[in-house]
Amino acid sequence: MSVVAAVFGEYFANLAWGHDTNVWLAKGIAALLIVILGIFNIIGVKVITKLLSVATVLKLGVVGFLISCGLTVLFKGQGVISNFQTQFSFEGSSTNPADYGLSFYYCLIHFPGMDSLNYMTEELKTPNKTMPIAGLVGVLGVSLSYFLCNVAYLMMFTLHQIVDTNTIAMDSGFAAFGRVGEIIMSVGLLVSCLGCVGGAICCISRSLQCTADSGVFPAFMEELINDSKLQ
Repeated sequence: MSVVAAVFGEYFANLAWGHDTNVWLAKGIAALLIVILGIFNIIGVKVITKLLSVATVLKLGVVGFLISCGLTVLFKGQGVISNFQTQFSFEGSSTNPADYGLSFYYCLIHFPGMDSLNYMTEELKTPNKTMPIAGLVGVLGVSLSYFLCNVAYLMMFTLHQIVDTNTIAMDSGFAAFGRVGEIIMSVGLLVSCLGCVGGAICCISRSLQCTADSGVFPAFMEELINDSKLQ
């Protein structure tokens, strides 16, 4: 959660004050985001879930825009076709097995929703119906989205350019549509990070509630608001 919040702070600072902003300013913005979303979660679960629903729809729009950026650069004749013309997919890759284990770890960290899917089962009205649909659609949707995003990146940049930048999404928007594209992509990434942090706060707090319910934490932490039932 803190890592995603830090990304939010970095993108927000870069968008508002340029790429040479103080690192502590970005960290301060990240901390403020966590505090604000925590307050929303305290106000009520329905408030935070409505916010996350809007963020989810906008995130899908960001994915579509990113794919359009890749296609635009490709049609302009500026795409990096060589990324798709290697005779062997792992040509030039590391021979150290530990590097592949680390790469799998980096991939898995982008699917945190899988381990928190059942955290709010107690607050669902129809969990038998909602949980299977959420699991299937969520995992498949995220997998497809990340696959298409990486294809779009490979259309626009060399592998070295992808590794060397910390704001690959902003660079994608700029490469396709200039400053306007950079702003659109930045705002989209901010919304994506906001939804991710908000979801983490909403779900992780339920693990504390369950721990209290089992007697490990104080009993007052196991209470849920009566009107918190979701669809």
